[in-house]
Amino acid sequence: MLVLLLGVVVFVSLFGSDAGGVMLAWHGVLTAACLLVVAWDGGGQWQTCAPAAMASAVLSGLVAWNLRTRVRPERFPHALMLRLGGGLLMVTLVAIAVPADALDVQGRLEVVAGLSAILCGLVAATVERERARQCAALACALDGWLLLAGIAGRGLAVAGGCVLLGALLFMIRVTLLRDAADGGEW
Repeated sequence: MLVLLLGVVVFVSLFGSDAGGVMLAWHGVLTAACLLVVAWDGGGQWQTCAPAAMASAVLSGLVAWNLRTRVRPERFPHALMLRLGGGLLMVTLVAIAVPADALDVQGRLEVVAGLSAILCGLVAATVERERARQCAALACALDGWLLLAGIAGRGLAVAGGCVLLGALLFMIRVTLLRDAADGGEW
C-alpha cells in the first residue's frame, strides 16, 4: 500500500499545478496518507508524521483554494514534455544517488520518493510560465519536504516546511490582493 501511495505522490508532483489546484489538494492528501501509513507501520514516528500529515493536507488545501481560479486551462505545449522528461530524469538520478546498502528496502523507497517529490515539484515550477502554476508546483515540492522530514523524524524540518508553506500561502494572498486592486492579470 505504501509503495503505491509513494508512487502516486511522485506522479502527482509532476502534475500538481494543473486543474485549478485540484491536483495540489490531492497531492496534500496523498502525502498525508503516506505519512500516516509510515507512522502506523513504523511505530513511534507519530510525533513527526502526524503534524507533517496535518500540515501537508491543510496548507496544501489552502494554497489550492487560493489558486483555484488563477490556473488557466490553456497550456504551453512544451511544458508537459519538459515536466515528464525532467521528472523521469530526477527520479532516476535520485534512485542512483541514494545508496542501496545505506538503508533497508522500505527506508530507501521512502527517501527516494520524498526526494523525488521535492525535485519533481521544482522541475514543474521551473518549466511553468504562469505564476499560479509555479506556486502550485512549489507547494508540491514543499509537500515532498514534509514527507521526507516526517519520515526521517525531524521535527525541526517539519516545522520549517510548515513555515515555508505558510509563507507561500501569505505571498499568494498578498499577490492576489495586489493584482485584484490593480485590475491586472495574475
